[in-house]
Amino acid sequence: DGRVGTGGAYNQFNELTIGGETIIRNILYGQAMHEAMLGRRARSLSLWDVFGHAPQISQIARKSGFNGIVWSKKISGFEPFFYDYALDGSRLLHRRVDYAYSFSGFGSGKNYTLDNFRATTERKFAETQTYNSAVDLRINAADFTPPWTNLAGNVEKLESNRPNIRVTGQAQDLYFDALNKEIAAGTLKPPVTSRDKLFFHVGVMAARSDLKIAHRLAENMTLTAEKFGSIAYLRGAKYPDLALDKAWRQIFFGSHHDAITGTPSDSAFLDLIHGYREAFELSKVALDDSLDFIAKQINTTPPSKTQNSKMNPIVVFNPLSWKRNDVVKVEIDFADPNFDYELVDEKGSIVRFQLSETENAGNQTYQRKNVREIKFIAEDVPSLGYKTYYFKPNKYARMQFGGLYSNSNRHIIENEFYRIIVDANKGGAISSIYDKQAEREIINAEGGHFANEIASLKEELTKKNVIYPAWEFWTTGEKKFSTEKKARIVSHPLANNGKAIVIEGELPNMGKYRQTIALHKGIKRIDFKTELVNYKGKDELFVVNFPLNLTGGALVTEDRFGTVVRNNSKGFLDFRTNTDKLVSGAPVYAVNNWAEYGSTLNLNFIDASGKRVASVPFKPTALVRPHGESYAQLTEDILSSLIKRGVSVTPFYDDNDEARRKNLSIEDSTMPKKLNDDIAYHSFRIALGGEKENLYSASLLKQVSAETKGKFDERLTRDGFAYLFIYDKDITKGWSPVPTLLIAGDAKKAVENLLAPIAKDNFALNLAAESLADTNNLPQVPDYGVALINNGTPAVSLENPDTLTLFLTHTAIFPGVNLPFEFVPENKTHVFNYALYPHAGSWREANTVRAGEDFNNPLIAVQTDVHDGDLPGEKSFLSVDKENVVVSALKLGGNPQANFRSSYKANERPLFVRFYETQGKKTNPMFALGQSGWEFGQVGLLEGNAADTLSSGSNGFGTEIKGFAIETFSLKPTKFEVQKTNGQTLGATKEIVQPVFSRYWLHNGGAAPIGNDAVKVSLRPVEQMGELSTFAYDDKYNQGGTTTVAVRVQVVNNYQDRNYKGEVILDAPEDWRVVPDKLSFDIAPNGSFAKDVVIVGFPVKKGLEFERASGLIKARIEHEGQIFQDVLNLGKRFNLEWTIEKADDDNVTVKIKNPHRQTIEGAVALITPLETWTGGSYSSEPNFPRELAFAAPPDSEIALKFKTGNLPAGTWAIARIAYNGTVDYQRADALMQRQK
Repeated sequence: DGRVGTGGAYNQFNELTIGGETIIRNILYGQAMHEAMLGRRARSLSLWDVFGHAPQISQIARKSGFNGIVWSKKISGFEPFFYDYALDGSRLLHRRVDYAYSFSGFGSGKNYTLDNFRATTERKFAETQTYNSAVDLRINAADFTPPWTNLAGNVEKLESNRPNIRVTGQAQDLYFDALNKEIAAGTLKPPVTSRDKLFFHVGVMAARSDLKIAHRLAENMTLTAEKFGSIAYLRGAKYPDLALDKAWRQIFFGSHHDAITGTPSDSAFLDLIHGYREAFELSKVALDDSLDFIAKQINTTPPSKTQNSKMNPIVVFNPLSWKRNDVVKVEIDFADPNFDYELVDEKGSIVRFQLSETENAGNQTYQRKNVREIKFIAEDVPSLGYKTYYFKPNKYARMQFGGLYSNSNRHIIENEFYRIIVDANKGGAISSIYDKQAEREIINAEGGHFANEIASLKEELTKKNVIYPAWEFWTTGEKKFSTEKKARIVSHPLANNGKAIVIEGELPNMGKYRQTIALHKGIKRIDFKTELVNYKGKDELFVVNFPLNLTGGALVTEDRFGTVVRNNSKGFLDFRTNTDKLVSGAPVYAVNNWAEYGSTLNLNFIDASGKRVASVPFKPTALVRPHGESYAQLTEDILSSLIKRGVSVTPFYDDNDEARRKNLSIEDSTMPKKLNDDIAYHSFRIALGGEKENLYSASLLKQVSAETKGKFDERLTRDGFAYLFIYDKDITKGWSPVPTLLIAGDAKKAVENLLAPIAKDNFALNLAAESLADTNNLPQVPDYGVALINNGTPAVSLENPDTLTLFLTHTAIFPGVNLPFEFVPENKTHVFNYALYPHAGSWREANTVRAGEDFNNPLIAVQTDVHDGDLPGEKSFLSVDKENVVVSALKLGGNPQANFRSSYKANERPLFVRFYETQGKKTNPMFALGQSGWEFGQVGLLEGNAADTLSSGSNGFGTEIKGFAIETFSLKPTKFEVQKTNGQTLGATKEIVQPVFSRYWLHNGGAAPIGNDAVKVSLRPVEQMGELSTFAYDDKYNQGGTTTVAVRVQVVNNYQDRNYKGEVILDAPEDWRVVPDKLSFDIAPNGSFAKDVVIVGFPVKKGLEFERASGLIKARIEHEGQIFQDVLNLGKRFNLEWTIEKADDDNVTVKIKNPHRQTIEGAVALITPLETWTGGSYSSEPNFPRELAFAAPPDSEIALKFKTGNLPAGTWAIARIAYNGTVDYQRADALMQRQK
């Protein structure tokens, strides 16, 4: 009935530090729940408090069915409402409106009158009216603040106001509806922009680096599990809905803008990192089950020439949609440890491999004498498919161990692509990387800085410098570099003649740092691992630097579903930010997989012979134009064209829009008052219009010589339009001159001529060399690029001069301290994986997007046995023929937990494949599947049914996709039937802790339990139905020492398609009475059941006295193999006593004492950093359980043991106990560390 509006997503996700698929799934889940629970989908997307927005958010929102986006952060450079252009050229309305309402005391009733509220609202409305709009939007929202009660009592009065003030829960939907009507009527033309919506609390890009890395690992693992879970489903297994649903919801929980950004609460950090571990492990188990299921259907009988009774087949799976060569790491259980083995492919060709036993000799895994970890290079593994290898016993083979050995004289490693030289006297940093194919040096060490050097930057994050210390950078200028001291260098061989160098050196506040640099035969990539061993400091920011032997380029960064060009820093390693301000002029960007020194769109200057004599890269652009309709249209033409090449544009008026703004006392606009006030946010300018039309153009022409001005005027007369490229030197002190293109004369013709190459899918704009104002020191964009690829540490910058910088981690205070002990998450051993990809040509020509995906999605090997099967030894399940198209998701549709569906009809659930174009050019990809008999159709990002069928019965489909477009297709089997889903179960189907506590949020566990709260039971005292806290009773319930309480039992059925029939079992102390103690129910879809029961509690005799009754009331239901329980504590709290002990056998023991007269159920979690997670990129330790359940009997003590093994030095470990709504934390880390 319109009283409640929804935000359109699961939560307000932080776009800049999560992947594109997480954004889409977050919206999908939010809309599904809103529709199921509230009966409608949101029409607009609320990203109200989010710290910046991705360049593709408008495309994502538009293709998710939204007609607008509203957000509040005061990010510089935006009108109050505008069309935002995404990279594919699509646009969507945005409204930026200040956070909260800024009307002091209105909600509390202090200094309040309705007339004052009306006056303030109308004063704010004045800005909107200057754009010729008769509609405005205000939002009553603030942290921890309910809606204003004073509004609720005056709704009718306000609606009778002129102008009408309507108070509604669906205000933003109605606002965009009204705005679109004005646009359609032609009375309103909103401003346009494609500006980066980034800079707010910039420090969140690197704060709490564990959360960023954990998110990347969990997200990629879940996407991979979806892909192979879908393939296993087609072959008869049960799709891992329950496991993947819980994994996604834990990922969403961590994606919140106050979570992954670097939560200000110490205990919340622990809960978040543990939630990411759960997501990672749920998906990993589902993936392992899926790969094992597929492997069992592969015919692994080796070809005759390689057969041997003791063969060990290894199936290598590729989760990406192209054929790959890459490193494989896998643990192998050799059948006979007395034999040596050789690795062969199906053709019998020998593949060299490396054993890494020496390096891991202390790990429990390798105490199993048959188990070895190996590494090798797998070649030509089919796209989204697999290839089979065999370990074959051979007494003449030599098992090669890859342990480390000292060789301080060897400082050079190389493969066919690169030669790398490190300097032990400079901390083991790299003095040279030579590209053999391009015949060029990549590193510039002449400035005193070396590649892969670690910099420790002192910070002072206090209220003196910043408003929110946890979310900013504030370096003091004090720096320490790893190059300041000598380092020790050791080397060891890698698979297939690869080489690595390992450096160990000293930095303050840590045991040591260790850096590994690795090259592999056949792989054009340099892999790095940096470890900060047992770090114990504070107030430091750590980065690694790569000073490049390149000039004239720009910072190009991969974002979510696209690539954009960004700004460089004003100085070198001076990072100071405060809310929306880049105080030191150093923009830091959270990229997706990589950042590159190169360019995305060039402006070339061509002489009369056709030779390119100069070139400059486009960078984020300020477009300065006069007023007027014709210039407004040309502005939109330029903006919509450049964004398709990843170049953002901010329009400015040449008079700073002074006439419109001068009488406004309040503005939602964040547009700078002067162009130079924006100098930190753009690095290129376009002046549209000549000196008579454009005040800025006139000022530019005053900077050039009379001769240059004369020639410019001649061209203007000759051609009717003219260009002039100059460097604007009239800028803020300390900044470099800004490259500027002036366009004068017939602006329409000049703009069409300039932009023509973009319409033809070219990546350079060409002007005559005569357009150059200065022909001395002509700039050139290098025909070469260097990409820095991350594995979850997304923050990067381009430092001056020409230095790629990757942010590793920094410490920041916790404003919210909830733990009973001091906790600094960064005090541990850190492991950071990253890579360098130097290449000839642009990032498009070198396909840097694929390089980034390869590094973040390693090949996966599974050991199986020799058996028959109907699948061949090598196969692709899905491929695409265009290298500029990436498959981002392959999944089974339906989303039953999100939609609260319990079942689907046979073949009712299609597969969905999502893909995007990576280079900004129109493409016609063809997709091929591993079998025939499909119907294909295009759908929106939120899936659904296809309007049209592209093809039917074939094994593939083709389509046209725009540059940087994101598209989704449904795949329905037609000529084959999906095998009935009563096969093998994939992944977890229930929580590891049973019973599941109904009010799970009180246990700090993150998202709802497995099943997504499809059914729920709860207990509340009848007289305190509004209370969620512990029941407190008074003497009116106490009759002669006997306590009588009425308690309401409620059961909810959230399913939309089935009844829920069952029984509530009620439990109380054995000498109490519950009437009745069982309740049967049969609840309709989306319905509930409620029944009051009476609890009679008798007093307990204590010596000669009787103590008032205290006890636990428990209500339990069963559903789909899980037990759900709510607990009401009457009287005194039933608290447990618990301690932690370290055993001699590497166990951590938690002892729990229950002094009460009832059994207490709960769980203990052992929370550790992501470096300890088994199966990720960081650890091969034994997988100790993340959580153990307990049921502590009355008046007893129990012990829980975590078999942790030996963990890296400095590893923190925190135990969390949770029971009946009580949570407590204790340190366990001092008991379980070793020097690695």
